[in-house]
Amino acid sequence: MSNISVVVIGGGFAGLATATALAEAGVRVTLLEKRSRLGGRASSFRDAATGDTIDNGQHLFMGCYTETIAFLRRIGTLDRIASQPNLHVTFLEPGRSPDVLHCLLLPAPWHLASGLAGLRGLTWGEKWAARRVADAVRDGAVAANGATVAEWLRHLGQSGRIAERFWNVIALAALNDEPSRSSASLFAAVLSQAFFASSAGSRLGVSRVGLSELYTDAAVRFVESRGGVVRTGVGVSGIAVDGGRVQRVHLSNGETLQASTYTSAVPWKELSQMLPPTLVAGDPWFGRLRQLRSSPIISINLWFDRPVTTVEFAALLKTQTQWFFNKQQLFAQSGTPASYLSLVISGAHALIERPSEELTAMAVEELRQLVPASGAAHLVHAHVIKERHATLSPAVDVTRHRLEQETPIPNLLLAGDWTASALPATIESAVASGHRCAALARQRLSQA
Repeated sequence: MSNISVVVIGGGFAGLATATALAEAGVRVTLLEKRSRLGGRASSFRDAATGDTIDNGQHLFMGCYTETIAFLRRIGTLDRIASQPNLHVTFLEPGRSPDVLHCLLLPAPWHLASGLAGLRGLTWGEKWAARRVADAVRDGAVAANGATVAEWLRHLGQSGRIAERFWNVIALAALNDEPSRSSASLFAAVLSQAFFASSAGSRLGVSRVGLSELYTDAAVRFVESRGGVVRTGVGVSGIAVDGGRVQRVHLSNGETLQASTYTSAVPWKELSQMLPPTLVAGDPWFGRLRQLRSSPIISINLWFDRPVTTVEFAALLKTQTQWFFNKQQLFAQSGTPASYLSLVISGAHALIERPSEELTAMAVEELRQLVPASGAAHLVHAHVIKERHATLSPAVDVTRHRLEQETPIPNLLLAGDWTASALPATIESAVASGHRCAALARQRLSQA
């Protein structure tokens, strides 16, 4: 049995943000990750057939991700994110030439208005009506409690066409579920932070390296160079609670650890299995864990025998796939003869049970409709990744079920994208929760 200051359970964005913030403050921390690699639902690995790096889910970063930017700057890897000087998104649709949202360098929300003005797929009336959304977000006027994104947009006079060709694209990417089932209040929070607070907040960024290379190794070096410990391949089998406090954690290898403070940075399903069953079943606060649901993401990685496009990423309209990312371009491998693309389906409830071969065939067929040059290319390899529990479902009632960082157990804190925040389950939400837990842990240690 060992005594340490803080134990952090989970080695994804939330756990590593917690651990590095504590290490920076001089706190002795031990981080535990049950898997052999760090990163959780935002990690990468080598494809056995090609040797290329595959992310287990594609992630876009935004200029409004202030906590994430602070985390990456802390560990020295912010330069691995390539950020746009201004918001620029290509839209692809079968049978039509590409449309482009290109925002001028103007103050918010005028930068977004300039981008909408250039979209050919919308009427001027629809573009003008978009101001009602901006006004509602600015005034805090989210329709009624329990409104979905689709209901809220209709309430604000948005046509089906601008919903389909613009607002729903943002909602699916940010919330990871269909607008017909997603919370309007969460969507309004995204719009407020990303598009209407400042023009810089809407700038998109992509990692030029695999997600693991972006942050996991650098975070480990940061923690260990300051006296902390990071252990992989060692999970927590149970959190022992007695006398209203966590007394120890039991590890999968039979070991136990004691600390002054404990932070869980794992998904809610894993937390439910670690806590005493009587606590989850009998305590109203922890019982909220049973009300949470997840939303899936499918990533379809395709390799062709030749380059098929120079576009780095694009939003896709009127297809099952919703985004594609040109990994060959993003990873600066354009000199190689092959082409490596990743297509993403968010909120993939209806497709998650389909065989990988069927999903691959669907993605290839849609890509041929969207990118004509791919018609002459030969598919040489495919790798489908299904993240069944990729994110917290952004259902309209989710806010009242998410758990806060501080729990009824004084020395147990919670981090993770699923915990209570005004944001949906994003990387920014995960990192912000980790930083909040680090601040609370330091506070508790100072009072001990």
